[in-house]
Amino acid sequence: MPALSQFDWDFVVSSPLIRAAETADVIAADLDLDVIRRIPGLVERDYGPTEGMLEGAELDSMRIPGGYYGAESEPEVAARGLDALHALSRDYPGARIIVVTHGTLIRVTLTEALDLDVGSIDNATLNLVRHHRNTGFALHVLNGTPHHTQPSPSHFDNLKGHKSWQL
Repeated sequence: MPALSQFDWDFVVSSPLIRAAETADVIAADLDLDVIRRIPGLVERDYGPTEGMLEGAELDSMRIPGGYYGAESEPEVAARGLDALHALSRDYPGARIIVVTHGTLIRVTLTEALDLDVGSIDNATLNLVRHHRNTGFALHVLNGTPHHTQPSPSHFDNLKGHKSWQL
């Protein structure tokens, strides 16, 4: 976990879904942190009746503009993800939090928060976002690659009023 270990973190939160929860447990153990919450708002997009379907005619018949019939829309997913991040900011002011969640939720939440098309999100990569109550969200690392400027660990430790999430 070299990408995560270069920073000081306060704790880990995750989606309650098994894959994310297990990943959060491994990260927390490796970094000697606690997983303090499993947050329902961080679950992956609900695909409704198409959940688990494989590519093919049946899935194609369920497609509608922007997704699938009966599925949660991307704007709904983004709103839920932003609500979870804002709640973390409110509940843990100044904390440096590792958030373990799912690719679609990360993509649509960051796209909405940053007003920027972030493209696809790779599995198991660092995405570093800072939130300041006055200036909003700023992206520093996307899919493990610096975006804008990547803070040094000492600069990261001294930021007051900032919230950082690894998504």
